[in-house]
Amino acid sequence: MKIGIITTSFPQDLDDPSGNFVLEHAQWLADQGHQIHVLAAGNTHPDKPCPSFHPAITVSRVPFHGELFYQGGAPDNLLDFKKNTRHWLSALRFMWTLKKHIKQHLSHCDRLIAHWLLPSGFIAHRVFPNKPILMIAHGGDVYLAKTLRLTSYLTELFNKKNIHIVFVAQSLQDLFLKQTNLTFKQQTSVVPMGIDVHRFTILPKQINTKPKVVFLGRLVPIKGVHVFLKALTSMTSPVEVIIAGDGPQKNTLETYVKQHNLNVHFTGFLHGKKRDDFLASADILVIPSIVTASGRTEGTPRVALEAMASSTAIIASDVGGLSSFPSNVITRVPPNDDHVLALSLEQCLLQSHHRHQQIKIAKQWVTAYDWNVIGDTLEKNILTSLE
Repeated sequence: MKIGIITTSFPQDLDDPSGNFVLEHAQWLADQGHQIHVLAAGNTHPDKPCPSFHPAITVSRVPFHGELFYQGGAPDNLLDFKKNTRHWLSALRFMWTLKKHIKQHLSHCDRLIAHWLLPSGFIAHRVFPNKPILMIAHGGDVYLAKTLRLTSYLTELFNKKNIHIVFVAQSLQDLFLKQTNLTFKQQTSVVPMGIDVHRFTILPKQINTKPKVVFLGRLVPIKGVHVFLKALTSMTSPVEVIIAGDGPQKNTLETYVKQHNLNVHFTGFLHGKKRDDFLASADILVIPSIVTASGRTEGTPRVALEAMASSTAIIASDVGGLSSFPSNVITRVPPNDDHVLALSLEQCLLQSHHRHQQIKIAKQWVTAYDWNVIGDTLEKNILTSLE
């Protein structure tokens, strides 16, 4: 089968973590014998040819202007219209360009997969209204549609037998379907993105002389790193704290660390094996995500699944897809509550037996999120059944 994938986030090179789950999804489909053509936001560079991700994957880039993508993230850049007029102008120009590229590059495809409802799913459907399309909603797109009051319009537009929408978290499906009928709900599913479980389970687990507590992700407000740092100011247990990632908040967070004399190390983005080894070297991964003023929160962070496969304990905010994880595989705390987060960290460090029991259960539970399971669900149960 020839499958076209439309996405606004996709690795620019082999070391780029942006949209890595889209690449892994494409690679899994290619391994099943499909021919994949990826259409992704990105500007090509004559002196930097597109890397070969897989013999059966072709990548075409859709140029854009400014910093709409691959910085803090398009939804964050667009949600405040007054401050980000230039981003909206870039978005409108990009949508026009994307429309032309979809028509030019993907007309031969039997099926389309659109990562993010906006703009990928919307534009793909406008270009090919009768072509089978699997749309995958990751979070920012759902909250953007809600903020712009487009949910009812999109529901009506997508209410066709050739379209199926997958939400990566139950909370996203609930939010999107709040004002829709039950008939449309049958065209939706909840399926998180997968991971390569084996890749993480084979990593050696090191024993740290001082417990290592880490954060791994983009340094943007929704990730709640500022809450994590505030929690550290009231902790007494000796720990090694490392923040791996980059983003618009980095300078602000580093300033906070200096002002409060915290022993925190920032590594910047980690790629490939360094990233995997870093995750496996940690004793505890903290995912302190918050609910933003616009109501936006996480989908289902894959880093939580990767940590489970790496035998790393997790303390995470009770938000989004994280809320649906069983209580025996993750320690949940209220979002934006640095006091409870600090107490939970202290307790997790002291109760090592409980922590190791949680790790053992989580490592078994996470096997259901391997790409061989998730990919099969998306392909056989949904994609191939579209009319």
